[in-house]
Amino acid sequence: MGQSPPRPFGPLLRAHRHTAGLTLDELSAASGVTARAVGDMERGHSRGPQARTVQALADALRLDPAARDALLAAARAGRRRTVPGGLCALPMGTPDFAGRTEELRVLREGIGGADGGVVLVVHGAPGLGKTALVAQAAREVSARHTGGCLFLDLRGLDPEPLTPYDAQARLLRALGVSDGDLPTGADDRAALYRATVDAADVLLVLDNAADASQVLPLLPTPGTGPVWVTSRRALTALPAARRLLLTPLPTETATHLLAEITAGRTTAPPYGDALALAGEGLGGGLPPVEGTSRGDSPADLRSPVEPGAGADLASPVEPGAGADLSSPAEAASPGSPTRGGEPTRGGEPTRSGDPTPGVEPTPGADPTRDVELSPGGEPAPTLAPGAVPASGADPSPGVPAAPRTQPAPGPAPVPALGDDDVDPGDPGDPEERAALARIAELCGGLPLALRIAGNRLVTRPGWTASALADLLAAEDHRLARLTAGDLAVRSAFRLSYEQLTDPARALFRRLALVTGADFTPVLGAVLTGSPLERVEELTDELVELGLLGHDAAGRASFHDLLRLYARRTLEAEETPEARRAAEATLRAWLLRTARTAGRRFEPGEDTRPADSDPLVDVGDRNAAQLWLREEHTHWLTALREAAAAGEHATVVDVAESMHWFSDRWPFWGHWHEVFALSRDAARALGDLTAEATHANYLSWAHFHCRHDPATGAGLALEAAALAERAGDTEQEAWAYTYAAHTAVTLARYEPAVTYARRAAALFEAEGSREGLPTALVTLARSLRSIGRYEEAVDTLDRLLALLADPATAPAPHIADYSTMNALCGKALALLELRRWDDARRAAERALEVDVRVGVPVLRGQALLCRARSLAGLGQRADALTAAREALEAARIAGHTTQRAEAEELIARWEPSTT
Repeated sequence: MGQSPPRPFGPLLRAHRHTAGLTLDELSAASGVTARAVGDMERGHSRGPQARTVQALADALRLDPAARDALLAAARAGRRRTVPGGLCALPMGTPDFAGRTEELRVLREGIGGADGGVVLVVHGAPGLGKTALVAQAAREVSARHTGGCLFLDLRGLDPEPLTPYDAQARLLRALGVSDGDLPTGADDRAALYRATVDAADVLLVLDNAADASQVLPLLPTPGTGPVWVTSRRALTALPAARRLLLTPLPTETATHLLAEITAGRTTAPPYGDALALAGEGLGGGLPPVEGTSRGDSPADLRSPVEPGAGADLASPVEPGAGADLSSPAEAASPGSPTRGGEPTRGGEPTRSGDPTPGVEPTPGADPTRDVELSPGGEPAPTLAPGAVPASGADPSPGVPAAPRTQPAPGPAPVPALGDDDVDPGDPGDPEERAALARIAELCGGLPLALRIAGNRLVTRPGWTASALADLLAAEDHRLARLTAGDLAVRSAFRLSYEQLTDPARALFRRLALVTGADFTPVLGAVLTGSPLERVEELTDELVELGLLGHDAAGRASFHDLLRLYARRTLEAEETPEARRAAEATLRAWLLRTARTAGRRFEPGEDTRPADSDPLVDVGDRNAAQLWLREEHTHWLTALREAAAAGEHATVVDVAESMHWFSDRWPFWGHWHEVFALSRDAARALGDLTAEATHANYLSWAHFHCRHDPATGAGLALEAAALAERAGDTEQEAWAYTYAAHTAVTLARYEPAVTYARRAAALFEAEGSREGLPTALVTLARSLRSIGRYEEAVDTLDRLLALLADPATAPAPHIADYSTMNALCGKALALLELRRWDDARRAAERALEVDVRVGVPVLRGQALLCRARSLAGLGQRADALTAAREALEAARIAGHTTQRAEAEELIARWEPSTT
């Protein structure tokens, strides 16, 4: 005979209280459990309180061990009740869930330790798989709780999200409270909810929360049970909550997810990508013009659903658009050339360190292009000229049909696959795997997009992965093609967009005009004309809703698909005139600010007031350098656009302002492009002097920045001829200076000496205090290259005298740099002459000047000269110290030649450890 079930907890507790002769208030005082909670337990509203609560009641009632055990058993039985079918149950699982290893670990461990009552907010952009992740984790850990898991969709993206009052009712029903026992008063219902959920041993999952105010009334007493919340917002107003930000899947994981979704799919005969794509849409096996597609069957490819559609899908979705069906990310940035301390143009310092490659912006698609869409959201299909549509189909508009007497060709026979054959749809096929990886990249690692792409392959046997990748590569139609049935990336994005205030929507749209990978709110202020403080608030709103990402430095960024959505929304909601005006405003502001920042590096400009701009401070060289480096992608793009628009004078003006700054950032990687644009713009203006000047800058960029002396030499001689025609002696002198540098590098030493002497004579005739030091350093280097060391020393002594005389010295910062450069060159020549002590004195004088110059590459050269001279004097320990200091300077400068030399000296001089 089976054991009878325990007596219900409520009546049993009431009986014990009556036996003890206690009132509710007295039992409350003795146990520390509130009188309301005791009453709820006795009435059956709270059927399974936690063990510690029962122990406190048993102590207050002074129960014997048997009665205590019976009371605990009754509480356990009350907690074991199952959630009524369909009430707050977990959504169906995703069998091909992939990735999110670290995120799953965080969720599991968040409820496995002592802090089991943690509130954890899983947040991120639309389509990242928030719902799928928490549902997957909940299925894994719900067995730890006697009451299992309660899952409630708060419908935060609906026009009217679920109210806390109604949410409490749904959760109370799931916890076993009948409709008749539900209080109608808000306070009474909240009190009953809190007592009931505190007593229940459940994992509470609140999905798709609108904001913190919706979630707060649903939280149990802190420490009583775990709560997971998903939202597109970070819900920063939730107290003491932990947060887990989801990011897109890395390519490898995204590719694995696609392979899982498409595993085992059947494929039609492999006619080739275009042929397979054509046949699927037209009912036959005929190719359209490459790059077009067919209308999809309404049965499997419908237009994106309106908000709320797809709520009853079998797979776990992010509410409102069938979003987040899979998991998101698995894991939880001129002058003359300088060679070995040689000069830069005008004697201005060259900073060799911190190379920062530029980021090429992706050209935007034509926003005015009209595309006729088929019912499935695809571009209307067309056929190749002469192609015949499938039987019963009409030819595409504008394409003449073949004669009716010509039979439509049928599909070729399908050969059986042999042991060595590979199914073209098999993810194990290297080509298929590579195509899946390409699709993953085009989807930006967004799980919703990956799910849609995978579903389209599964339901279209005639498609290959490479063909779908080709379709998705077209930015103009990518969002439309990421639609399958009730799933649509565009719909998921639209739900978030509709949550925004009007000013935030305007900012979101306008930010699509920014081409760089990331940006600051300043560009938003330029684009919208709003105050910066207001734009910062609106940017926070976009970040909070997952429409923008952000980093620790405060820079925001778009996911690729969100950028496309923002661009399409801009095209749909703003006129072409408004878009062009915004683009022109942004370009003008970027170029104006770049020009102002660049001019801070001209001699004497650092002490003059800068043009005032309320949005950005470039008032000193440090601030100007920071802005130019951080915003280089944006102002370079603006310069390209200005050149394409024929704004030649602006291009020349901006590039000229970068003349001195470029020496400080020689390894940026784009100076050759900047000065090529300005050289061409000067030519278009018919300004020979400007053309010669910018040809000189371009020569410097090719030689010093791109390490291409041959191109640099040709440009230098071109600049010399232009300057001579223009009658510009100074630019002609600079051209021969650059020609000398390139000639030395090309081992054309005698021409190098000739060019350098010509440059020095021209500078001297012109009275150029800034140019003459560079020409003399270049001449000395040329003489040293052919072994004429004494002449090199004499040339540099002459230069040092000119620099020390106020009557002939250039601006102080150029004089200091040129002095250090000359002393380094002199030390090098003296080392060749084995005049060790003279070389040491020259190197140490250079290091004294370094305090004011602060150029790592020159410091490294001076230290290497000091190290070699000390070694020549027999002071090996001091030489080793200097070599180690030189190595550190070379590392800072990023100068590989100096670094290799320092490492060789250290290895030679360090004491042996054996």
